[in-house]
Amino acid sequence: MATVDISAKALRIARKSAIRTNDLDDLFNILIELVVIVTEFKADHAISVTLQDELVADHATFKTVVDDLKTMANLLQAQVGDALQVKGTILISGTAEEFKTTTIARVLIGGVSTTKATTDNLTFTAAHAVSLDKFGTILIQINTGGTISTKVAKTPQDYATAALALDVLPAPDADNVALGYITIQADGTEWLANTDDMTDASDLDAATFVDAGVVVVPSRLAPTAVSSSSPGTLGAVAQGTLTAETPDTPNLVN
Repeated sequence: MATVDISAKALRIARKSAIRTNDLDDLFNILIELVVIVTEFKADHAISVTLQDELVADHATFKTVVDDLKTMANLLQAQVGDALQVKGTILISGTAEEFKTTTIARVLIGGVSTTKATTDNLTFTAAHAVSLDKFGTILIQINTGGTISTKVAKTPQDYATAALALDVLPAPDADNVALGYITIQADGTEWLANTDDMTDASDLDAATFVDAGVVVVPSRLAPTAVSSSSPGTLGAVAQGTLTAETPDTPNLVN
């Protein structure tokens, strides 16, 4: 009968048992770490939910502020309106049937400030007429493209005084501002624009050239209309609170 080495076998069993015990210890430690991680994750998640709720509330407030600022800017732009910033100094041209601007004009139209170079030999838009021995006023206006044109309340004009003629001076057309006006005092014959001259005591009794009033508007106070979009309302729902239970800490049983 063969002899069995009991001591060697017992040693092998003990070694295997030790290995298993070490594996269990490692597994136990891993479980402990997992419980800690889950606990910390739940705490961090709760903080994240609170932060998201605050960001949603702050975004809503920010959107309201932006909307209010847009409204204020557009109201300011509308209140400032169109204006003559620097006069063009209107005078009779070398060709007496025409007129000219003798200084660089600056106008504010639609929130945009632009200049108009001095321009000679300007003609009237139409054959405006003033009845004999009567008065009439002719508006001189400029548009966003720098085109100068003229406008009257009616034709022929037949007002008894210069003041009455000025009372009916028309407003500028849309996207135009007034550069000034010309008052015509006709003589014993009807005066006709672009045909009769504006030399005093020639084809009329007198012609008076008047520049429009200047409005000083700093460009920073005359913004263009704000049309960019405001921040949108957040539609995403914030993360919910975690309701799963945290795993219990394992107990190692010997």
